[in-house]
Amino acid sequence: MSEDIKDNTVLFTLPLKEKAAEPKPGLSMAEATAALEASANEARQNAAMEADKQHIRGPQEEAAPQEVKINPKAIITWYNDDGTQNGEQEVTYRSFPCLADHLEKAMELGCTEDTKVSIHLQLLDCFIKPRPEDPDQKPRTTLTIKSGKLGDVITYLRSKTIEPQAVLMNLQAMIYSMADVSSLKGVIISVVMADARAAGFGFVSESSEVTDQDIQVLGAAADAQIEMFKTKMKDQRKVEFPDESPIIAASQGELLKLTNGRGVKG
Repeated sequence: MSEDIKDNTVLFTLPLKEKAAEPKPGLSMAEATAALEASANEARQNAAMEADKQHIRGPQEEAAPQEVKINPKAIITWYNDDGTQNGEQEVTYRSFPCLADHLEKAMELGCTEDTKVSIHLQLLDCFIKPRPEDPDQKPRTTLTIKSGKLGDVITYLRSKTIEPQAVLMNLQAMIYSMADVSSLKGVIISVVMADARAAGFGFVSESSEVTDQDIQVLGAAADAQIEMFKTKMKDQRKVEFPDESPIIAASQGELLKLTNGRGVKG
């Protein structure tokens, strides 16, 4: 297996600044979107300037904290009965459901529950420029998720897996908490989970005053983010989006809906 595993994670953000993003009453959707894009560009420029500061420090100054990213793929290593590696390694996506599915397929192909296996991740320095001592920016650190008998590892992964309903409830609970301790006024979230099941919810804070202008900005931000996301996916993954078709269609599977902010029903 190659030492370097390609990192193809897609990052997508839309940074906003309140003053730059607030449209005046009566602004058109196009004008509101333009204000949001201007704010986003300003935020990106500021972030770039901050990143450059990491590389202009004097030799005596303390190095800036490094942001570390995890490789999208986990490495699965198989062992002999005596604990020595048998030379077999595999890679698969690192989410616990993906890992558990992969290991269960190995059992279907003949591996026993007592087969020894280890799963680990590579940590990548991907937000800093190359340094003289590490010009290639190769992975520097590994992190073990779980090692042991195959059956025990699968049981562990399944026990730590969160169901789609719980994902939505945790997202909503986090947003409610953030609204109580910040100036957060509104959120629109759309997600897709296993088997292309779509879900989502909208949130308007009851902890702060929310004006019609705030709602305008939230709607414009959601529209702009969708278009930016589609453009990014068309460019990076050559994905085609059906013209004027809804994102959530009957053919895409079960739709999860929130009920009263307290749970979900499928």
